[in-house]
Amino acid sequence: MNDTQALIDGGYGSELVPDPKKSGGDKLKGQALKSARDALQEKVLTDTTWCCYCLYGGCGIDGMDLPCCFSTGEICCCGGTTKITACWDDDGCIASYSKCCCCLSGCEYPIDNTPGIGCFSARCLSNIEDRTLDDCSSVAAKNELDTLQKTIFCWSCRWCYQGFTYDMSPCWSNEGKICCLWVNLESASCCDDGWIEYSGKTCCCVLDCSIPAGYTPGFACCGISCCCRSMPTDGNE
Repeated sequence: MNDTQALIDGGYGSELVPDPKKSGGDKLKGQALKSARDALQEKVLTDTTWCCYCLYGGCGIDGMDLPCCFSTGEICCCGGTTKITACWDDDGCIASYSKCCCCLSGCEYPIDNTPGIGCFSARCLSNIEDRTLDDCSSVAAKNELDTLQKTIFCWSCRWCYQGFTYDMSPCWSNEGKICCLWVNLESASCCDDGWIEYSGKTCCCVLDCSIPAGYTPGFACCGISCCCRSMPTDGNE
């Protein structure tokens, strides 16, 4: 297995990152997302050399113990997961949609679900009206199908579209795949997992924050904890 495939298929601890491709009832939210993040946070806290950590949050550096690029958790009323993936897979290169209240926009290439070409009801080449989940060939298409069937399209140009939907749950959502990144973010309760419960990494840079604080390196600088340390491994030392 080469390094790129290892990052995508589960090497270097990426099996601990919640899968953002899950849909419907399998999608992690609330306490389920918190439990998945707690297991990941233990690895983040113990495998990272913290450049600066101030009880509730901080930044550090990591080698190849953690996935190359990921983020998971909740920040105030927004929660979800982002994760590295293949640039081209069953979902193609781009398969993403964004929703804020009733406003919806999206883009997909190559096409799976499409509202066709046109404005409002004057459209042709559409395939979403009578489609079922079994007809969808990708995870992204299955996740968006119900919302698209409840949307009035202002305009559509086969690969991209904008419109208004009467599917009001969730209130805000950004979901799908853009090149090598899979995103699954949506509105959440402000107190499902505290005010902030977040872990993320890009290349070798790691960020972690928990309010209220759970496990924490305390006050740390240059890899050394000065005080208030409470780590998963402390009981085993």
